[in-house]
Amino acid sequence: MGERLRDQGSIPDRVLCSTAIRCRETWQALLPSFGQGIAVDFEDRLYGADDRILLEVVAEIDEARTLLVLAHDPGISLLARELMRAGDRPAAGLPVPDPARVGLTPGSAASFEVEGAWSTVSRRSVRLMRFESPPRA
Repeated sequence: MGERLRDQGSIPDRVLCSTAIRCRETWQALLPSFGQGIAVDFEDRLYGADDRILLEVVAEIDEARTLLVLAHDPGISLLARELMRAGDRPAAGLPVPDPARVGLTPGSAASFEVEGAWSTVSRRSVRLMRFESPPRA
């Protein structure tokens, strides 16, 4: 997935990562695709967080052009569902998943374009750009 994100130009300059070992391992697996020099915040509040807490943590970001959030279900899937809007079209004309059925399984990614500051992230200020399932082996 790291290579796919890199190839799409979705290289983060800031990462919010749960302190859980699994999330730290995921970050370490992604890092070779992105390169060095990326600011990483290992955040205890992301462990087991619901969608509201995740959104609160994202809203605290003051600087980041591209933010990557590595967190846990069900919170991360609930947040993705909340941010998706009917009628959005991801890049490259790919179909938008049914928000009611979205589950961010390990290795999947939802990419959103944000209008304005991170503190204003809501359903009204984002647009779904891509939703990708895990790469097939």
